Amino acid sequence: MLQLRLIPIVIFAALCLLVLKTIGFMATDGRDPATISAAEDAPATLASTTDDVEITGATPAEKPSPAASAPGAQAALPKTPATPVGVSAAAPGGQSPAERALYERLQERRQELDGRARDMELRENLIKAAEQRLDGRIEELKELEGGKGSASAAR
Repeated sequence: MLQLRLIPIVIFAALCLLVLKTIGFMATDGRDPATISAAEDAPATLASTTDDVEITGATPAEKPSPAASAPGAQAALPKTPATPVGVSAAAPGGQSPAERALYERLQERRQELDGRARDMELRENLIKAAEQRLDGRIEELKELEGGKGSASAAR
């Protein structure tokens, strides 16, 4: 009868997992698969089919004149700094859409926490009022019990 041993099965499973992880690592060029976007994986040829056509709808850039192509003219033109991805240079206060969304989410969270704080304060006040009623009821019961005790002692 064939007896299956646990240790060889675990070793085999671990090796299979190692092979799968290695294949996945090699397929992503060592980058974390969660951070890879679909745009990075898409070939650049899909963005535009020809050099003269721009799919974005923007007007085509002016072609430099022969006088501007001189080496001295290139140095005279100021270069505009590159704007990081997700940052809108035209947005007031320099806020990117991601920052704005984050601020809005934080504001919603603050309102939610304020609502919870109000609810907790209301519950605390209700508990204090209930404790006061219970204390008053206990005092009444003690007085009634004391009155009965003195009446039964007099008999």
